[in-house]
Amino acid sequence: MIKKEYFAYENMTRVFAGKKELGVEVGDTREENYGAVVDIGTTTLVVSLVNLNDGMEVGTSSTLNPQAVHAQDVLSRIKFSSDEEGLKIMYSELIHEINRMIGKIAVGAGVKRKNIYEIVFSGNTCMLHLASNANPAALGKYPYTPKINGSVYLNALQHNIDISPFAVIYLPPIISAYVGADIVSGVLASQLHKKEGITLFVDIGTNGEMVIASHGNLSATSTAAGPAFEGMNIACGMRQVRAQ
Repeated sequence: MIKKEYFAYENMTRVFAGKKELGVEVGDTREENYGAVVDIGTTTLVVSLVNLNDGMEVGTSSTLNPQAVHAQDVLSRIKFSSDEEGLKIMYSELIHEINRMIGKIAVGAGVKRKNIYEIVFSGNTCMLHLASNANPAALGKYPYTPKINGSVYLNALQHNIDISPFAVIYLPPIISAYVGADIVSGVLASQLHKKEGITLFVDIGTNGEMVIASHGNLSATSTAAGPAFEGMNIACGMRQVRAQ
């Protein structure tokens, strides 16, 4: 969590991530403390801007994931980005779109980009690889070992995210090659691990995941659920869209 402390004798505000000092700003900027959350879906991107002082959402935006032009489903996206040039395309197009969406929300909310200090990327395992410029090739072949393990912190500036120059990117932990951080985020948000009795958590996206909780024990699985969102193999009707 990003926190700020103002030192009147210096007329400086120090910005901290936990106990680690990230940087120093001139003047009292404690009221300008924002973070962004990015849900990186295989088909859809959703970005929300949050006031870190009170936890209130100040704006949100959604759009199609630009990577889908090159490869629609997860397996074809892994194949496309397995070489250096393909990965570069997937990574750069995603970062460009995230920056555009953050800018759009920030303007609408009257927030300066330099006052956004933390950004959380949540998504399936493949999407987090592509968002962090990590080659996902190993996800497509046995033993399906992710390059990303546990919680990951990245430097936003090094990944070309146009916010505060000392901002951090946080990637929540993943469970496996095909059960990602989006499911971990959902479990934590719903407090599934604390539910009494038996409870089922279902996430139906381009990938479908289920987590069953039984007295604190969790089991997860996943499957493809793309046609309703991608429009593939539909004889009648159209893919699902969100009204703006």
